[in-house]
Amino acid sequence: MRVSTDRSPGAIAIGLQEALGGTSLSLDEIDCVVVHCVSARARGLVPAIRGALALNPPPPKGALELAAACQRLAAAKPARKRLILSPYATQDPLAHFLALGPEALPEAVKSRIAGRMRELRDGEDGQDPPKVTGYTLGVAAQHLAADARAVAALETGDYAQACALVQFPGLKSSTADAYRSALRQALGVEATRRTPSTRGAGDVGPSPASRRGRRSLLQILLTEPESHEAQDSESPQAKPVPARHQGLTTLATMRTPRGLRPCPPHLVTQAAVAINDTDLTVEVTQVLRGVLLAAYLTGWPGAAFEGFGSRLAVVAPDSDWITLDSALYQGEMGLRGTPVRVKVCHILASWLRAAVGPDGITVPLPGGSRPLRGSDLSRTLAFVNLDLRQPVWLADLAGAIWFSGRPDWSSSHLVLATTRWDRMFRRPFHYLGFLPEVDVSRLQERMYGELEHSWARYLAPLKSM
Repeated sequence: MRVSTDRSPGAIAIGLQEALGGTSLSLDEIDCVVVHCVSARARGLVPAIRGALALNPPPPKGALELAAACQRLAAAKPARKRLILSPYATQDPLAHFLALGPEALPEAVKSRIAGRMRELRDGEDGQDPPKVTGYTLGVAAQHLAADARAVAALETGDYAQACALVQFPGLKSSTADAYRSALRQALGVEATRRTPSTRGAGDVGPSPASRRGRRSLLQILLTEPESHEAQDSESPQAKPVPARHQGLTTLATMRTPRGLRPCPPHLVTQAAVAINDTDLTVEVTQVLRGVLLAAYLTGWPGAAFEGFGSRLAVVAPDSDWITLDSALYQGEMGLRGTPVRVKVCHILASWLRAAVGPDGITVPLPGGSRPLRGSDLSRTLAFVNLDLRQPVWLADLAGAIWFSGRPDWSSSHLVLATTRWDRMFRRPFHYLGFLPEVDVSRLQERMYGELEHSWARYLAPLKSM
């Protein structure tokens, strides 16, 4: 079959006609279906055709018959199984999108994105490749489907609002802008034009320190979070959404959830120092620094720390074991209401026993204490990052324990310890067959030792003054 050597659509059609043998489809009909659904190879042709049948416009006549014939061919000859496997996104973005298109997106949106990907595919023959490729648009569509607020805006037909709401956590602002621009072009949304700057060519723009001087972290914490921040997609009470696929490279081969990145200890040190330099009181600073340390050692989302007030997370009074409710985990993991017990390092357990009260972890703000919100740490990091040369985000804190423990720990144990799971883990998790508990205290002790070493190196120049 020629599809293994020649990847042009015409050669794929000829190879399929020869392989299918007595099919009633003509070469032109097969070629029309191939051009409509794939661009680089016949791998994934069957799921791509089935995904295209639900879009508008549908594939040419004979597509369903071709899919059924390819299905029979793959079942009869094991060598042809590549016809029904999922195509690689990097080699054939259009077929990958048609075959594994996010189910959360409305059909009209899928049709627009698929049409735009065909336009980009047909324009890739020129000498100057377009800045936006089909792969870029496909990854942006996955981010769009993973954002519940953006999907809700799409269902109402407000495409401009959806493009404005979609978030790309863990990515550079320039990359996020490129993704958002690709979505606007595909959905026919005009980008908002920037107002002309009144600053002269020789004028110096405001520095990050001056921008932060006009704000107050205390006022930010006293203010109620905006509606889109209040509805945290990681909260167990929120509507479950598909896992976010972040970044251009897959981490499935390394068994690490997408979007998480390694976090050197010195980044946590500089973030803790930056929190000390804010206008917060000592009591509030101690709480936020404790949550920062706990997020670094555990990888827990904000919903887990907020859960200490709603009994979703319980610290044992006489041991270092933490009990996490199964609502903090994805439903696809199959825990079915079974609580998960995690043994943390003694230092972290001692801090949690001291910090958790009847209302959970409380923040002693002026005018009265209030329970810790899941967004308090992310808003604090966004504030202090204005002055940091190397900003640290929640994705960095969540990825620290994964990248520190990946050489010696299985992904199933790290999932139990951190509640972080990626649907790209194709292999079944081994912990589902036995008691869901994990002792991660030694790994956290090693991470804490590295953090203490980083803190000592930071203080060394100060002591010499």
